[in-house]
Amino acid sequence: MTEFEAATVAFQQVSLEIQQAGLEISRATLWVGLVQAGVALLVGAVQCGLIYAGLRYMRRAADHRDQQHVETMRVLEARTTNQQAQHQETMRALEALILRTAPPAPTA
Repeated sequence: MTEFEAATVAFQQVSLEIQQAGLEISRATLWVGLVQAGVALLVGAVQCGLIYAGLRYMRRAADHRDQQHVETMRVLEARTTNQQAQHQETMRALEALILRTAPPAPTA
């Protein structure tokens, strides 16, 4: 084998090693990309879970406020009914007082 042939074979072997190193780098880059995608997916899933939990908590709080509102309105309605009854009783007492204390009507 001539010197030129030996140099060509050596050059081909170096070129092959460079290509194999590039392939290894590509595989490593692929794995890094997959890991990054997995981490991003995990973070996104956790964020979605937190948002879902927050929305459920807000719904429960709104339901509780609605229940409190209904109870408050029931109490206010009962109080209003009681106050109306007291008002009517007071008006009857005033009418009776006016009738008792009014001067007699003039007779013709």
